[in-house]
Amino acid sequence: MRIMKKITVTVLVLCLTMIFAVPSFAADDYKYQVGISGGSLGTVSGSTSLEMNSGDYWNPNDYTVNPKSDKYYVKGFHISGQEALVGATQITEDTVFVASYGIKEDMVSYTVYYQTTDGANLADPATYYGNVGDKPVVAYKHFDGYVPNTYNYLKTLSKNAAENDITFYYTKAEAAAAGNEGGNAGGNAANANGNAGAGAGAGAGAGNTANGAVIGDGGAPLAAPQNTIDLDDNDVPMAGVNGDNDKDGGSAAWIVVLIAALAAAAVAAGIILRRRNSEEEE
Repeated sequence: MRIMKKITVTVLVLCLTMIFAVPSFAADDYKYQVGISGGSLGTVSGSTSLEMNSGDYWNPNDYTVNPKSDKYYVKGFHISGQEALVGATQITEDTVFVASYGIKEDMVSYTVYYQTTDGANLADPATYYGNVGDKPVVAYKHFDGYVPNTYNYLKTLSKNAAENDITFYYTKAEAAAAGNEGGNAGGNAANANGNAGAGAGAGAGAGNTANGAVIGDGGAPLAAPQNTIDLDDNDVPMAGVNGDNDKDGGSAAWIVVLIAALAAAAVAAGIILRRRNSEEEE
């Protein structure tokens, strides 16, 4: 019986420890180290060493990459140790971004537009170049007071330049994000070399614009931008879905469920123990 009591007490202590430990992690203000490298084939402008809060968005538009030879063009950035190109990226750990290059072959242009939901242009269209068949990651451009429908677009480049148009849609916000504005405020990098994946124009702060409580022009909360929209998909939703940003929230939800289940098990064990003690005393 004493063993059963010890087990019950131990489980309760563990549950309480986990419950009170979760908020301490959420309040952690640790800043992650972010590095940016031009790699062996080029150089990169802008600050190449940053400290960013967890949840901030790093944006390739804050940098201009210059290849060392006209033979190469810049495809974009990848995370060190990985091959896939990345665009605006939410920081959740120490990260190093490295410029990716390609050899110029069958080059074609693609044009990026930045429009409000009612069709007004927020900036002049920006034109970039890549090889036919490339699939650049095109990052959004930050505009104060507006929230984009997505942080990034993916699109395979066609021989017909008219088929390579990419449009970001912005919704006017009454207030800036109440959450983490973060981001690197430096860099008006227009990418003069026609770099294919590195940008969608000049970046002016890639902060976590929509992860806080953003209020729309009509007073209602705005949906967070999707993380990435692949324009090669036949059925592409344009807004209102949080995309990959929900992954962290799903993990946290499972932790809460697990803690609740352990607490319920501990309470049930305590009730059973009390009943057995009562029966033995009778």
